[in-house]
Amino acid sequence: MEKISVKKQFNQTLVLLAVIIPFLSMTAAPITGEHMTNTIGMELTQMPTGYWVGTYPVTQQQYSKMNEENPSRWKGENHPAENVDWDDAVAFCKKLTAADLKAGKISHGWQYQLPTQEQWEYFAAGAQVDDMVYGRWDGLQPLGTQPVGSLGPNPFGLFDVLGNVWEWCEDWWGANRIEKVLKGGAWDLVATEIDDLISSKPLSAAVARDGNVGFRVILIQK
Repeated sequence: MEKISVKKQFNQTLVLLAVIIPFLSMTAAPITGEHMTNTIGMELTQMPTGYWVGTYPVTQQQYSKMNEENPSRWKGENHPAENVDWDDAVAFCKKLTAADLKAGKISHGWQYQLPTQEQWEYFAAGAQVDDMVYGRWDGLQPLGTQPVGSLGPNPFGLFDVLGNVWEWCEDWWGANRIEKVLKGGAWDLVATEIDDLISSKPLSAAVARDGNVGFRVILIQK
């Protein structure tokens, strides 16, 4: 039997690694660990299921970087983007995917999108009313949205999953394909309206825009 020298084994190992490492880099998540930051300064948090979720709702500053406009009614760079319809949110996700691919922040096969209702309910789990921007603040601060992250996170480290702005989901409501699911509640709710916000499923016409409706993105491998 031919004896393989240590040097030959070492060279064969290097060749093997040269093949394997590029392959892994194409299929792995953009960054290993708990957090990543993309081309527009948006922080994302990795879920145990493997996909990434915006740590905060999309802010007006981030939205403007992709669209060169700010349609929000309650102005503030670090306030959530609102007054956007479902198509606006989807278009933002597509532009952000293209920008991150071009910058090498993500690999092909990964994309930004709106969460499904099921995904939203998973990552919103454990959110507390005490960490919700809603109508209990009347008289304590100005009317409207507040800067993202003003209160505490949920157990996954995500902020504003309850309150501040309703968040668009990917799902259609029913077979008519007119209305989309919204989740999480908004700044204009009062105390009697905040029960069971994680499992409840309000809906809105996909073309509706309002000063209490924004969105959060996920980054997922397709």
